Order: sequence, then structure tokens, then C-alpha cells
Amino acid sequence: MKRLLLLVILFSGCSLLSPLQRSKFITLSNLIDTKKFAEAKDVVEAMIDDEQSVKWPRTWYYKGYLCQEAYHEGAKKNDKALMELYPEQLFVAYYSYHKALFLDKSGKVEKQIAPKYVLLANELQKMGEAHFKGKRYAEAFKSFEHA
Repeated sequence: MKRLLLLVILFSGCSLLSPLQRSKFITLSNLIDTKKFAEAKDVVEAMIDDEQSVKWPRTWYYKGYLCQEAYHEGAKKNDKALMELYPEQLFVAYYSYHKALFLDKSGKVEKQIAPKYVLLANELQKMGEAHFKGKRYAEAFKSFEHA
């Protein structure tokens, strides 16, 4: 009887843990929308460190979305801190979206990522132009290649 009770408690605890982790997506979305990028980065990194949520496509979608939005906001305000939240931030966004698509077997995340890819390509082209004008040809090539 004790074993049965222990198993029931164990399985119910495991089933409750997953929805709690998934509720972080709402928090993460709100943090990004309210432009609290440093706090959002902490949440994303905690989710990536988690053994379970690292396998979810939405975790990687939100990491890419965070990188892209922070970069865009930093470019708009000329704030280098936002543009350098991650090293090579736009490429982190690109690879995060790519990983989200790889993990997404149902195709749900693909619909969210498609318009983000267009905006990301525009940002990468602008970055490539800036590198080209600054005669940093290797960086320009990398930017154009990913755009």
C-alpha cells in the first residue's frame, strides 16, 4: 500500500512539473514584450539548462525571438548593450530558430518563425552592408550568407 501511494505521489509530481515549466513561456513572452531583455535572458538560459525544456521547440523559438528583439531595440535606440546581449546575437537568433524548427515535429512553431525569418534576413543584410563598408569582408560574407 505504501509503495502504491509513493508511486501515485511520484507520478503526480512529475505530471505537475511539466505544466509549470511551460508556464514560463508566458512569462518569457511578457518580459520580451515589455523590453525587459536581461530578465528574459535569465529565464531562457534557465530553460535551456533544464533537461526537459531544452527539448521543446518553443524554448529555442523564444531564445531566437529574444535575441532578435533585443538587437532590433538596441539598433533603434543605438544601445550597444542590447545589441550585445549575446555574442553575435543575430546568428544566435538564426541558429535558435533553426533548432526550434528541427525539434518541431508538428509544424506549430514554423508558422511563428516564418515572419521572424524575413525580419532577421533584413537585419543580417543591414549588418552585412555595415561590415562591407567597414572593409570587414569576412564578417560581411557571413552576414550575407545567413541572410
